[in-house]
Amino acid sequence: MRTLSLLLIFVVSIFSLQAQQGCPNNQVANGDAELGTPTLNHEDIANATGFSPIWNGSNWAEFYPSNYSPVGAIPSPATGNYISCWIASSSSQGNRFREGFQGSLAQPIAANTGSFDFSMDIACLHGWGTAEIAVYGVYNPNQSLAPSRPTGAFTPSNMNLFGPNNTVLLGTIPIDLVNFSNNKANQTFTFNTSNFPANGITHFFVTNSDDDAGGIIYTAFDNFC
Repeated sequence: MRTLSLLLIFVVSIFSLQAQQGCPNNQVANGDAELGTPTLNHEDIANATGFSPIWNGSNWAEFYPSNYSPVGAIPSPATGNYISCWIASSSSQGNRFREGFQGSLAQPIAANTGSFDFSMDIACLHGWGTAEIAVYGVYNPNQSLAPSRPTGAFTPSNMNLFGPNNTVLLGTIPIDLVNFSNNKANQTFTFNTSNFPANGITHFFVTNSDDDAGGIIYTAFDNFC
């Protein structure tokens, strides 16, 4: 029995080490989106533990199992759950709506604490033109929905959803169907905390940027870190 117990401890330690190496000290709660119950329903982002809509109303993100997509291809490799939404960076065709989602951090990140990397896998499943993903940090300790609901793709600005005193742009990622496909591609950028809200950030949210890039792309997201 003692030998078996030691073997089990060794195996568990190996798996724990592998998971830790995949994203050590992950700052994102439920970063792999495996906690929660995805459905085939539209706008069910609240089913993913630690994730929620950004605002009241409609145009939320989806939470799907790996083998399903409502439009276009499924993300590849088809493993685990994923989050998805339209990134609508077009004033001509996308000005009617904006989609996105909000995610919890494992612990708040304070202002003036140095630089951090933000990483996620993305896959472009359907759409046209060039769009631009934007990731914002926000001080929102109760994970409340934004008081300002979008009336279009760029109105109000993303910084004004929760207010500029509570919000900071962490980074942007331009996407298109020429350089991106349904194959998951890791995207990483570095942000500095010197321009953070006074109370730091407790959450992040992902939506289209305020730049009119001219495209609309249905995008899958996974493995936030």
